[in-house]
Amino acid sequence: MKRFYFLLIACFLFTIKSYSQTVMTIDVSIEDLDLVVTYGVAGVGENQLFDVALYSSKDNFSSPLTGDNIQGTVGYKIPIESTNTIIVKNPLEVLEGISNVSFKVKLELVYNPVFLREPTGESFKQRRKKPMTVLWRGGLKNEIVNFDLYRYDELKKDNFYSTRNTGSAEFKMPKVDKGEGYSMRMEFKSMDSPVVLPPLKVKSKKSAFARIFNLALLYAIADAGVYFGAGIDTPLMTAIMGSHEEDVVVPPDPTVTPLPDAPDAPGGISFTIPFFR
Repeated sequence: MKRFYFLLIACFLFTIKSYSQTVMTIDVSIEDLDLVVTYGVAGVGENQLFDVALYSSKDNFSSPLTGDNIQGTVGYKIPIESTNTIIVKNPLEVLEGISNVSFKVKLELVYNPVFLREPTGESFKQRRKKPMTVLWRGGLKNEIVNFDLYRYDELKKDNFYSTRNTGSAEFKMPKVDKGEGYSMRMEFKSMDSPVVLPPLKVKSKKSAFARIFNLALLYAIADAGVYFGAGIDTPLMTAIMGSHEEDVVVPPDPTVTPLPDAPDAPGGISFTIPFFR
């Protein structure tokens, strides 16, 4: 038994490698006839969770070692620190009597909390149909992020905008009734609950000042057209002032001799367009 462990440890010290960009160091020791794999990790973020698995060369690293004999900082959705250990109990049973074996540790980030950067504060306002920017950090790289719009916990716009997780999104505010009580929610596939933005008040597309100014300008143009007889001929002016074509009488020009009426041609009026050079 002692000879087996000596050969096994020698193999670990010289052949074990790190196959993950996150795992920086790895070492193996024997404690009470158990194998203890110690691995160091750099760059772990706050509250991140990982899928940690230990592989061996007994099956050419095709499947992770699992079961009650594999203990410690290993498994799915677990927190890790800068130094972590995996304990292999009954190594002869786990490794099926193979003494010349090597291991590797694989880490996969499966949960990365999201921190909202913009908008912030207790609440914010947004005009309808106007561009809006949302900034955040966290989440899994390139996972799909869906945006939903609620009002008083009632879904108003389901998945009105989707994008890949790049930490930013820019879109136009959906057309909904103006008022308070709105909230946006960001749905991440890797997260069990959505990220809720601060309470939102939806405002009209134009400010009250802009609407009053435009209306006043419209009436000023209409009044100017009536006063000066400008004869502004636009659909908007016609809608405001009405059509006055029936009141306009154009007297004939006495200096112009009227042409005789053209005879009717079969099927309509026949005429020729001159060609100019």
